[in-house]
Amino acid sequence: MKAKGRGQSYLLLLEVVEVLSRRNIPYAVIGAFAVSFYGYLRASLDADLVISSTVGDGALKDLTDAFVAAGLQVEHRRGDAEDPIRNVIQVTDAYANQVDILQGIGRMDEKAFERVWITSFENQPLAMISPEDLLAMKLYAGSPKDLADVKALLRPLKDRLDLSLLGRLVRQFGNPAHKRFLSLFRAGREGWSD
Repeated sequence: MKAKGRGQSYLLLLEVVEVLSRRNIPYAVIGAFAVSFYGYLRASLDADLVISSTVGDGALKDLTDAFVAAGLQVEHRRGDAEDPIRNVIQVTDAYANQVDILQGIGRMDEKAFERVWITSFENQPLAMISPEDLLAMKLYAGSPKDLADVKALLRPLKDRLDLSLLGRLVRQFGNPAHKRFLSLFRAGREGWSD
């Protein structure tokens, strides 16, 4: 099923995932789509996913060529030495629907691709980032929107979170992320019990 108009980035996401799957490229859906999957509905005009940092330049070129051959517009940006994201491939269709493919997010744990939750969307399998990996990434990003997402997800996820894993993942992202985690955990702990 392909997008037939604006505001259908989720359908473009399925096209992108199909291309990734055919090439055996590990991926996980992140961003607003994953936040909504885990219980906090948040609208977004685009969709985001992350791919393994082990995917080489040749495979990235093959990937962008495949999107172009499918009639999609592609913009590939490489991060500089200071950028926590190594590559961003922005895929857009004729209706301005957009999917951002991120590669190499800071110190993201590569085992995140083994922890994905497989779900079905529009009768197609879709790999969602685990809740622990999602929260750790958002604590690392640290923007007001990311932190609001973390706060909103704590209650619906309280019975499903592996707090030990979450703490380990957040520590991998460094001190600022770990301090945010400790602060939110202390502040939110009481709210988790209702």
